[in-house]
Amino acid sequence: MEMQWIITLPGVLVVFLLLLLSYEGLTKQQKEFKGFGGLLGGFFLLFCYFVLPLLFPAAHPLFAPMLATGGLLLIMVGFFLFLPSVTSLSDIERFNGQLITSLTQLALNNQEFERQGNLSRTIQYAVQEAVISVDDQLRIQFWNYGAERIFGWEREEVADRSLLTILPHEQHELVRSWIQRVNTSGESTLFGRTLEVATFNREKKRILLDASVSSWTSKGVRHYVGVLRDVTLRKEREAEKERLHQSRLAISSVLKLSLEAVPLYQQLQEALEIILATPWLTILAKGAIFLYDEENDQLVMVAQKGLSPTLQTACAKLAMGHCLCGLAAASRTLQYRAGLDQDHHVTYSTITPHGHYCIPILFQDKLLGVINTYLDHGHPKDEEEVAFLQAVANTLAGLIQRKQMEEELLRLAWTDPLTSLPNRKGLFEHMKHHLARSRRENTILGVLFLDLDGFKAVNDHHGHEVGDQLLMMAARRLRQQIRASDIVARLGGDEFVVILTWLAHGEDASVVADKIIQTLNQPFLIGEHTLGIGVSIGGALYPAHAFDSEELLKRADDAMYQVKKTGKNNFRLLATD
Repeated sequence: MEMQWIITLPGVLVVFLLLLLSYEGLTKQQKEFKGFGGLLGGFFLLFCYFVLPLLFPAAHPLFAPMLATGGLLLIMVGFFLFLPSVTSLSDIERFNGQLITSLTQLALNNQEFERQGNLSRTIQYAVQEAVISVDDQLRIQFWNYGAERIFGWEREEVADRSLLTILPHEQHELVRSWIQRVNTSGESTLFGRTLEVATFNREKKRILLDASVSSWTSKGVRHYVGVLRDVTLRKEREAEKERLHQSRLAISSVLKLSLEAVPLYQQLQEALEIILATPWLTILAKGAIFLYDEENDQLVMVAQKGLSPTLQTACAKLAMGHCLCGLAAASRTLQYRAGLDQDHHVTYSTITPHGHYCIPILFQDKLLGVINTYLDHGHPKDEEEVAFLQAVANTLAGLIQRKQMEEELLRLAWTDPLTSLPNRKGLFEHMKHHLARSRRENTILGVLFLDLDGFKAVNDHHGHEVGDQLLMMAARRLRQQIRASDIVARLGGDEFVVILTWLAHGEDASVVADKIIQTLNQPFLIGEHTLGIGVSIGGALYPAHAFDSEELLKRADDAMYQVKKTGKNNFRLLATD
């Protein structure tokens, strides 16, 4: 056994040296390849050394030294050739450098990726517009933070849902029509402009949007993206500005009415037209204005629009507290009703459900009248409408107060202070007005000139106080004998004039004159005195006798003097020329 090892070792050493010498001049890759092969061969020989006794016990003593020694030598040669090429210091340093470079680049790439991600998230948060993308089935593919803010739906809630499920039903057809137009026209941007769209958010609040829709095709699938800007606040401010502008125009127009030289009732009619025509108001195009009659403590309708004849008659005069207008007057507060209720006292068979704003017209807490406007049934109370109507009521209060003061001054200037009848100046104003109307309507106008017979004797015998009492009583009797459209005036002393309007025939003047003579011939009871007088009356007609006020009055005066000359207490109509 020892001899076998002695013989084997020199031979193995010689083989080892030859192997080493055979590797001189090889390239690095060749050395690595042969070294790796030597390792494998060495491990195989060692494997055989351990397995040989089990398989061939008799051969083990002979071959065991060679297998063991050869395997070890091959392993040593393999390590000698293979490991230095892999684990040289320069390779390790080079590997470390490459590893550090790769790790550094990876870190930089991660930082850039994170920066891009942060930038993307920042942009999504910063963009105020809603950006929504859907596929050809209108399933939502992208929903940014702007869409969350505007519509109130989170991205997770709408992902892959149909866009139609979050839009009002009435807008479904509109969306489909947009998509259809894009598909059929091939336009990439819908209409090439933004569209104004009104819709509702998750809380059912109405929102206004400016929308732009575009499309593209990817892998044969059509996609659509909409960019929507919430312009609700801007539109509301624009609408508020426009309402304010329209309100100022309306109030300015009402103020201008006070400068027009027309009767108060005409000014109020025009003011009512202005109120009902104000564009932004959501009231009905019907209403009325009442003035307060302080003497009779009631409201009198002086202007109306859109009211039926039945309603005009029923509401011509309203007691304080009666119906909503009377309640507004009595309480001096605005009365609002969304529909008919127990306070709606005026009713009729054909009445339809409706509401009201009834606004008192006040001047320094003094009641002047009431504005009555009509609303659709169920119309909610709108504070902007209330504020505007109250502003109009305040404006009308100034107009009415000014006009009433003007009319009072005119009344004092044109009225006889004793009898409260128009004086000479007032008479000519009335004649001017009624003559113009008779010319337009081609009607007859009559003028009666009256002189009281025996008045001077009463005045001289019983004194001016009794004479004044008689004149006032005579004035009242004259008013009772004429129509509401006729005018009676006192020229001065014991002279009176009666204007008869819209006469069908000239002879009608004689009928009125006879009634006047009869009523003035009745005794006058003044204190302890029973007094009697007569009256001489002369008459003239337009257009038969004259065409202007002064000439008509002069012709009637001439006829009266003819009566005086022929016995007094009678009537004479001037003969036609």
